[in-house]
Amino acid sequence: MKILYDGFIFSAQESGGISRYFASLIKRLPGEWRPVLRCRRIPKTVSQVHARLQMQPFDFSRVKPEKLSFGLGRLYFKALDKAGGYDIAHPTYHFLLPNDRIKPRRSPLVITIHDMIPEIFASELDREGYDARGKRAAIEAASAIICVSHNTKRDLQARFNIPDSRITVTHLASEVTRDMAFGAEPVPAEPYFLFMGNRGFYKNFVRCLLGFHRVAETWKDLTMCIIGSHLNATEREVINSLNLGERVRHLGFVSDTHLAKLYRCSQALLYPSLYEGFGIPPLEAMACGTMVIASHRSSLPEVVGDAALIVNPESVEEISEALLSLRGLGSARETFIGKGYKQAAQFTWEQTARKTIDVYQSLAA
Repeated sequence: MKILYDGFIFSAQESGGISRYFASLIKRLPGEWRPVLRCRRIPKTVSQVHARLQMQPFDFSRVKPEKLSFGLGRLYFKALDKAGGYDIAHPTYHFLLPNDRIKPRRSPLVITIHDMIPEIFASELDREGYDARGKRAAIEAASAIICVSHNTKRDLQARFNIPDSRITVTHLASEVTRDMAFGAEPVPAEPYFLFMGNRGFYKNFVRCLLGFHRVAETWKDLTMCIIGSHLNATEREVINSLNLGERVRHLGFVSDTHLAKLYRCSQALLYPSLYEGFGIPPLEAMACGTMVIASHRSSLPEVVGDAALIVNPESVEEISEALLSLRGLGSARETFIGKGYKQAAQFTWEQTARKTIDVYQSLAA
């Protein structure tokens, strides 16, 4: 089977959750299949994942002006499309390179919906409705739709009249495990908890800072370690206003083995997000043997089960109480960690790939 993956997402993120999802999926396709990845530049996370993977890079962005570069990109990819003979097309996002909406095509089209964030937080993230309109076009063109959680499926069906027969739920998984967590990478000597990933407003970062501030005086040596992009000016201002400058450590982006060790040695992952389509970091944390503090909203209860401390993400008091409770858990901590291992083991990329392959085969039959 020959499958076309338009690599729009790899232009937007090299190592985010959606990129990891497609790299993990392509890696597990049958060896005799022929995946094709159309992209601007060859992503490091995908280049060696499948023996028969064909890359089609074309960095049209180098051509100026932008209007001309987009035109060249469209012509190039359309020419490849006509000559491709693909059995299935599965774009990595709900836009195509160079920046086009998805339209119906001759070969069956599969779309993965990861979340409904642009629709739920339209006033903050998609005021003009551009992203939502692109997603609607992709959904209407799709032969089959994959959702990464039952929660995302519910959110999708609340906004679109899509029958169950067109939707398949394929949960995500973790590539990071405890076996990777014993390398030489440095971890803080003092007790710390982790805040992982991007810090868009729905990730609730400021409330996490406020919750940490409440426990900082009581737990004198506790620190907050942040993994991800640089702190922006507003975030630094909040940290300084709370006198947390010496207690908040930004670690930047780290390797998977370093991340696994940071999880294992931490007090907990703090993840009281206002909304998630799935939520890979809590799964990673459980797989590496640490506690998780998560919100009671969206997909997170589906991911963590009864293996986490659950909080109302809008309550700074509940966030701070959960952090403070980490000191007095005693043997209950090991109980939570044991439950976390069992919960994480229910989610595997092999299972994700198998269900996705079933979708492909049902359309190609």
